[in-house]
Amino acid sequence: LVSEMNARTLAACTNAKAKGIKVFTIAFRLESNPTTTSLLANCATGPAQAHVASDGSALIQVFESIGREIARVR
Repeated sequence: LVSEMNARTLAACTNAKAKGIKVFTIAFRLESNPTTTSLLANCATGPAQAHVASDGSALIQVFESIGREIARVR
């Protein structure tokens, strides 16, 4: 089941990126799960859109960073 869900997630990310949609990901509290962190990194549009947050404070900083990047695009 997990491998099927991972494949579907990557397919959705690939389809979104193919349509020009910028995909941001956040690996939140996943330091001990390199498989999921890698999946999210591959899902993101690029390394700059693949974020990692180990706690709530880092998560807030990531969302602020994503918000600034989205605001620049507009």
